[in-house]
Amino acid sequence: MALSATIEAMTMKMQIAMALFATGLLVGCARKPYPPEKCTYFLTGEVDLPGKKGLTDTDGDGVSNGWDQCPNNPEDWLDSDRDGIGNRFDNDIDGDNIANEEDEDMDGDGALNVDEEADGSDPRDPTSIPDLPRLEFDAGILSEEARWYRGDFHVHTEYSHDSQEPLTSWFDATFNARLDFTAITDHRNVDVFFDESWSQASDVLLIPGIEWGGPGHANMFGLRTDNTTNYDSAADVFAAWRKNYLQGGAQSLNHYGNDDDATYWERILDEEPKLLQFLDVMEVWNVAWPAGASQNLVSIARWEQLLLDGHMIGALGGSDVHYSFLPIGYPTTFVYAQSLSVPGILHGLREGRTYVANAFPYTPGPNGANFNHPNTPTLEFTITSDDNRQPEAIIGDFISAGPVTIRISVTDAQGPIQLYRGLDVIASFTDHRVGDTVFYTFDDDATAPSWYRVEMWTGGGIDADLVLFSSPIYIR
Repeated sequence: MALSATIEAMTMKMQIAMALFATGLLVGCARKPYPPEKCTYFLTGEVDLPGKKGLTDTDGDGVSNGWDQCPNNPEDWLDSDRDGIGNRFDNDIDGDNIANEEDEDMDGDGALNVDEEADGSDPRDPTSIPDLPRLEFDAGILSEEARWYRGDFHVHTEYSHDSQEPLTSWFDATFNARLDFTAITDHRNVDVFFDESWSQASDVLLIPGIEWGGPGHANMFGLRTDNTTNYDSAADVFAAWRKNYLQGGAQSLNHYGNDDDATYWERILDEEPKLLQFLDVMEVWNVAWPAGASQNLVSIARWEQLLLDGHMIGALGGSDVHYSFLPIGYPTTFVYAQSLSVPGILHGLREGRTYVANAFPYTPGPNGANFNHPNTPTLEFTITSDDNRQPEAIIGDFISAGPVTIRISVTDAQGPIQLYRGLDVIASFTDHRVGDTVFYTFDDDATAPSWYRVEMWTGGGIDADLVLFSSPIYIR
């Protein structure tokens, strides 16, 4: 969420929508009042996916809940600009401040309305684009429990130029690694979406994705159509990222510590700084630590600079695995979600409700590493403010400046657990043994603007490995 005029306008629009929702004053077009409480997925994370595993359609509108951004509203199923007003009743579908009747591309998908009408695609749906196949399979819900789910956000198959692994290779691997989901992110294509095996993953959730770019890598999660472009043009990059946003996806930058990637993105972001309004998370941890340590440390520093610049961007990890002899889940990303479903995980990403952990110990073997998936550390990190009006904050939340109580619980503790406020370590907890489950509290006077986050290392020396890394809790 960049502090630019554009994102401020978008944020104001959402705040107004929520205020009007609370007072019951928000309506749609003149001929029919629109109930905004039935299209609030992007505002509140509403995900209503009751019932057994598989496809569901709560509101009976013919659109399964996984693709329905208004899952309780039989009148609508899309909210492209995320303002709480569904596309059927929104006079500006893509949020570009051009009324639909005056907008030659009202849904912002890059195809003119006249061309879509001639082709038979829907000019009000950014996932319906002439000549582009669309992912239709919806995995539905695998769990209705609101909790932390674990997965890998960077996995390749034979549809990448540098891998020969069939998609099915990762089904058992994901399950055996005790992961709940896997994001498939092949290089510059989404052909894997249309592999007949995509619908056969019964025990794990597949998140549709793409590793985008050529230099300048980025992952898109939740998109339904191809979204490759001319990567040399900042304007084309902006259009592609915006299309991913309008389709309901989430956006990440990958291995930003790599100098080639950083050089590319510095140029593109300098030419089009409004791109940052679409950036939800950043892959600060690529491949297992310590193998990627030097690059990841630079990624973390560059992520922190974005936080200092006022951008609220969650932290992500990905194994970037291309071959099945290097298993997935190193590192594992934990996402707090309302359900184990594509919309549930995506909303958790957008809210920054993430932390990353590396299974430990990491044992070298004949193929470079011997991964046996020992216990992966888990984290509970909450903050309570003296302001009694505020509920307990979890990762991704905001707290008001002032006195706070911070609570940190870690399973399978290793070495020092460090608490950061901004760039500074304000506490280091070491009173535990390896493998302990620990609980620490710390009182602080929160200063604004800043953030809190948690790290855990295997020790205090120069050869220590990072094993746990959280996204921030922000201070207003």
